[in-house]
Amino acid sequence: MVVSLLAELLGNADYAKYPFLSESTSMAIGRMKGLNLGALDGAEVLGYNSEEVFSLIRVRLNGALGNGDSPDFADIPHEISLASFIFALIILRAANDQRLTSRFALAEARRSERYMNGFLAHSRRSQAVPIIEHTCGINLTDYYSEGFLVDILDYLKNSIMSQPSWKLVNRWVISGKVFVKDNEILHIFRESAARSINQIIQKMPEPVLKGELANILSEIMVYKPKVVTKPIEGGIPPCVQVQLDRMKKGENIPHAARFLIATFFINRGYDIQSVINLFSTAPDFSEKITKYQVEQIAGKKGSNSKYMVPSCSKLASEGLCFKTEECDSIKSPIYFTGKPKKERSSS
Repeated sequence: MVVSLLAELLGNADYAKYPFLSESTSMAIGRMKGLNLGALDGAEVLGYNSEEVFSLIRVRLNGALGNGDSPDFADIPHEISLASFIFALIILRAANDQRLTSRFALAEARRSERYMNGFLAHSRRSQAVPIIEHTCGINLTDYYSEGFLVDILDYLKNSIMSQPSWKLVNRWVISGKVFVKDNEILHIFRESAARSINQIIQKMPEPVLKGELANILSEIMVYKPKVVTKPIEGGIPPCVQVQLDRMKKGENIPHAARFLIATFFINRGYDIQSVINLFSTAPDFSEKITKYQVEQIAGKKGSNSKYMVPSCSKLASEGLCFKTEECDSIKSPIYFTGKPKKERSSS
């Protein structure tokens, strides 16, 4: 029902705004059927010279991977914009790097979020609903112009329970539905769109690229994050290690988890740059922003007060505790040694 409604609502402009929708990719792939990836140089793509398409692919990938921001392409024909998205996905599949994929997916999701924000704020609010429902797998009940009512099970599936404001105890629940503000719906939409793009790329067969597409593939490898190789001294508590591992895989961890990592290593005596490097594999990594935030936590900016590591009870309330036997009865991750109590007392 939703899919057929989307097909009726979406035009070429909307396909280009939400290129991750199955309707969008199906339309684009169907129109490009018969194109040979190995013989694109000099060929026509949807009536456009391939050089124009290659140029847009570069702009799209460089924006997403370099700045974390995919361009709007407001003055670009919708067909060629959508084609550049499909080819960008193919190139990323050939790159076979989850961190690049995650960074691109988040940047593209942010781009679509900007358009969706416009839909919610203006006269296309009713058109936004089926797109959000289809993307996020949820059912929405419009609640005036301030937000939506979301089925409680859909809410729990999509909410950020590590953040206190998203916990049910802090929400307005009406007859089994949770009130969610527009900006929160946009957050859910962004996360769902990023997951969709990730899944599309992962399900693709790995292509063999030739010509200019192969050149573009080679060019984007400069954005491949460098995993920190500096040995981490001392015991790393499981709450910190879990988040480090998630970032190494290119996952977008929540703010509370980033605060935990930064405070832990700052209070372990690590220098500012070493802590910044730990975040380099995050899909939304910006060295400038990360440096400012880490310096604030270290007491080098703002209030000049050094932040302490959150307590274990605080982390548990945020869903960030992954306690093991080695944690024993410590009150804060900073006291973690990696040794059980018996082993500590006998040494």
